[in-house]
Amino acid sequence: MSSVSIAVADPWTGAFDEREPVGAVGDGHVHARLTLRVAGRPLPGLGFFGPDDVCLDHWLAAFCELRETFEGRASAECVIDDHEQGSPKYRFRREGARVFVSVIPYGSSQPDPGFHDVECLTADLITEIDAALAAIEALAIRKGGDAGELWWRDLAMGTHLDRGRVLQVSSADEEE
Repeated sequence: MSSVSIAVADPWTGAFDEREPVGAVGDGHVHARLTLRVAGRPLPGLGFFGPDDVCLDHWLAAFCELRETFEGRASAECVIDDHEQGSPKYRFRREGARVFVSVIPYGSSQPDPGFHDVECLTADLITEIDAALAAIEALAIRKGGDAGELWWRDLAMGTHLDRGRVLQVSSADEEE
């Protein structure tokens, strides 16, 4: 059994009270239900109006940042801020084969002492991130058709992502 799990479901676009299918995304962004469990415990405070209002644009970039930060390093720290007013920040701290996840206060959010240094395996986290990125891509295309696929491609290119894998961008690539 994995020490961490990430699930994404029910994508939508538009205003919270006027949700539209992903196929209507246009130049906007996509929200969905995101469930991230560490050691069987759900990560609290996701989404502005609840866990079904998580910005996938932001979390796709956050997952890529986590992966990139931890890859090839025995110890590293990454703080994820979903930029939602009143939402906490999430600290992911790698120490070798283990990652410790904490909810830390931000703005008007309250610290969550019950979710401090909750432990998972680094390999499990990376595997789940890759699976979540593939699931986001599949959901966007399945639920959004051409518009969903375009949304995915725009975000994937902006985060140097290709089918769930972070790409290394060389200086030669940047000059072209």
